[in-house]
Amino acid sequence: MIALARTRELTFATAGPGSVAHMSGELLARETGIRLEHVPYPGDAAAFPDVVSGRVNFRVGSWSDDRQHVQSGALKLLAVFYPHRLPDFPNTPTVTESVPSMGNYPAGVFNSIVVPARVPEELVAQISDGLRRALASDGFKQRISALGLYPRYTTVEETAVFLRNQVTTWSEIARSAGILIQ
Repeated sequence: MIALARTRELTFATAGPGSVAHMSGELLARETGIRLEHVPYPGDAAAFPDVVSGRVNFRVGSWSDDRQHVQSGALKLLAVFYPHRLPDFPNTPTVTESVPSMGNYPAGVFNSIVVPARVPEELVAQISDGLRRALASDGFKQRISALGLYPRYTTVEETAVFLRNQVTTWSEIARSAGILIQ
């Protein structure tokens, strides 16, 4: 795909302007020097008909939304914005394998659990420990992987650093790509 995009501009679909998918596509274009035209849709489901039909060249989106279409054969998974290959698709490379400089950026969607700042540290520690144990349980792992999600536990301190890096990284990408959120 990158080789093709070096010969002509390609279009990419996302669930909307300013989304992580949009900025990940812009980051890919910047790091590879290719030209991509963003085609925003009002949500993930709206993009699928145009991607499947070829009206849009490719899609950047969440694995949990794309998984069923890849498994059905309607879409082909080219690469994942993930630190390592997906267990369900071990032959599909990460974006970083094709574009090593992408490893410098925290691409991907994340979820976190937050509490009000006034919650006592002891309670925060108990909640954090409970989450760690839940994420380690086989039952949870099976249920969540069936949804195409691959959670990992981070400490409160690691999450704070991660969030600061996310704000810095994506603000810079948005500025450089001229992405304005209104």
